[in-house]
Order: sequence, then C-alpha cells, then structure tokens
Amino acid sequence: MAEVVGTSPTVAELESLRQWLRRCVLNLTADDGGCSLVALLSGAWWTAPVREQDLGYVNFSAPRCGACDRESAELPLHCCLGRCAGEPACPDAGLLAARTCWIAKVHDLYRRHGDAASRSALTGAPPFSYRRLALMLGRAHGVDLPWGLSSRLPAAFASIMGGWSREALDAQDG
Repeated sequence: MAEVVGTSPTVAELESLRQWLRRCVLNLTADDGGCSLVALLSGAWWTAPVREQDLGYVNFSAPRCGACDRESAELPLHCCLGRCAGEPACPDAGLLAARTCWIAKVHDLYRRHGDAASRSALTGAPPFSYRRLALMLGRAHGVDLPWGLSSRLPAAFASIMGGWSREALDAQDG
C-alpha cells in the first residue's frame, strides 16, 4: 500500500517502516486475528485480497469481497472502511459491526494518544481513501504519528477486525 511507505521511499523511510513492522505489527499474536494486519498489508487478507493482474494469457476472476461476495475495485477500502468511491457499501452485518467498533476504537486512540497534527491528518484525509486507512492502521507516508498512537493502532485492527475475520472464517467452515 503506497500510503504506508510512499512510492519512492528513502533508506531512512524504509528503516523506519522496518522498525514499525517489527515493533508493533509482527509482535502481534501469532493467531489468525493477529496475522490479519500483516495479511492486509501484504494483500493476502482473505476478505480483501489484492486483485490479480490479467496478463493476457491467464483469466482471473473479478475481485470479490470475502464477506458479501460483491465485486469491488478496492477491496481493502470496501472491507475496512465500508465502501470506496463509486461503489455501494458492503452490506455484511457482521463486518459492519466489527468495522463500527474498530473505527470507534481508532477515534478513541487518536483522542487519547494523538496530538493536534495527527488528529488533523486523520480528519483531513478523504473519508474512503487509502490515506485514511493508512492513518487508521498506524502508519501513513509523510505523517509522524506519536509512538503511543502508532503502536496501538495495529493492535486495535488485529483485535477487532482480526477477531471478526477468525469468527467469519469459522462460520464459513461450518
């Protein structure tokens, strides 16, 4: 996700990203919920996989939400923020409940651990954008979030959205 690291990161920015990944993302629990953020960042979260490229000689199916089975051009935004520009909202009630809880937790963390600049960055980000999602996950290119905030946001995602993910997968398996 370019909003997390930028399009042409410097060596210092890559080192900062590596430290953030090690300190607060990879230190999450090793269960499915804890792995949800790493999976989202790498494009492998089951409900919002990165769209495959059509190479001309392979036919890929359209990207579909793992929760509601709707096609979406931007599955991470569809699942994590509820929708993306020009598309209807994700109607899955379980995902809506988890998302609502997660967004409330994010806003609470920004209120308790953020500073004026970080709160301004979040409120100034377009509502259904990768910029907003990156800020909600705890790392956005060009924004220096306070450590107390950036270290707690990944855990909030893993706990709430990862917990929903595990329950949804268990329900699908029957």
